Amino acid sequence: MFPKVSTLNTPVAILQTHEIDPLIHSGEAERLLVIVMDRLSAVLKKGEVTPRYYNPGNLFCEVHLLLINDDRPDMAAVQKMVGTARLFMHNLPCPIPWQLAAIHPPVLDRWVQQILPVLAGAPPQLIRCHGMWYNAVAGVFLKKQFRIPLVVSMHCTPDWDRKFGNAAFNRPDIKFSNIINSRLESYVARQFDCGIGVYHSISSFLKKLSSDPSKIITIYNVISDAIIRKKTYQASVPFKLLTVGNQIKREKDQSVIIKALAQVHGAELHIFGEGPEHQALLDLANELNVMDRIFFYSSIANEQLVREMHHYDAYIFNEVAPGISKTIMESCLAGLPTIHNRRDYPLADAEMLNNPGIILVKNTPEAYAAAINKLMEDNTFRETSGQAAFEYAREHWSPAHTELEYVQLYRELMKLR
Repeated sequence: MFPKVSTLNTPVAILQTHEIDPLIHSGEAERLLVIVMDRLSAVLKKGEVTPRYYNPGNLFCEVHLLLINDDRPDMAAVQKMVGTARLFMHNLPCPIPWQLAAIHPPVLDRWVQQILPVLAGAPPQLIRCHGMWYNAVAGVFLKKQFRIPLVVSMHCTPDWDRKFGNAAFNRPDIKFSNIINSRLESYVARQFDCGIGVYHSISSFLKKLSSDPSKIITIYNVISDAIIRKKTYQASVPFKLLTVGNQIKREKDQSVIIKALAQVHGAELHIFGEGPEHQALLDLANELNVMDRIFFYSSIANEQLVREMHHYDAYIFNEVAPGISKTIMESCLAGLPTIHNRRDYPLADAEMLNNPGIILVKNTPEAYAAAINKLMEDNTFRETSGQAAFEYAREHWSPAHTELEYVQLYRELMKLR
């Protein structure tokens, strides 16, 4: 039986007014349905709570979160993610094996029908899906039922992942999964009203799937509005480097950064994150005799991280997958000069090539070490790089800018004027 609707009646106050005010249309629309695959309890535990993430600009008076799982997150904590809207939360775990659903997506229609009595009395005006899985197939069905727009975003680059990433292993089960996922993506791409790539390489992938490339746009991930901008560029002693990310050698190889640190004098590295390569990184630091200059932290709440970034001298990152990490976006908005490796995949560095605050280097310890030394030794270069990073980030992916882009998109799709 479908669970009862949970309701939180007490709205929260608007958290912040920005330079470009996305809140000018607050409460203009009635109802938004967001279909979520993630277990929000895990998101809350990690501290990754972005204000109005599910209700940009407080555009909607009500937000219904349809969770495609049995997760029951703290609604008071989730409320921040829908702003001033009245929050409703529903659970609809899918009992059908995803392989079967992907082979023939309409098999899910009977499952999704369970939510119709809950929504029929007050149907949504727009459906939003993050990712192209069960949730997006449910979105396709509900779009047809209510004759309303469906917006789907993609947050990874499947074609790269299937060639080089975690889905590239030469195993029969992974090969089968890739085929099934491709069918699911193609099905959804033919149905949505707008497909969003959170960086350009994803948008390029979606355009190949869609019958109408004009439906594909790029809007960056929404990042925290609690970021504190760096005010002084006097170098710390020792020079403080920051990196954050999952420790996965196949995609994010922090060993290159540790090897670079071993070639640099007068710098220390603060690493936040966990992953299968953690012990290997500890062993490498010991082997290179730099353990006294590296500080490992298992995790940090995102809100705490963005409030402390400005205390560091530079951000340093390694990733072979295309696109731009949220922590890179946040480090730039904090005004940190940022070091990142170049990548060969098409459009992989599209977000960074025109940002003078990001120093792109060859993916070798020597190149990383040279960039670190340059930032340490050249005060003018360090300051101008940090300021340029901030200005570029503010113009392209500040929370206010991104939020306003979503508001304008939703209004256009709903034909609200």
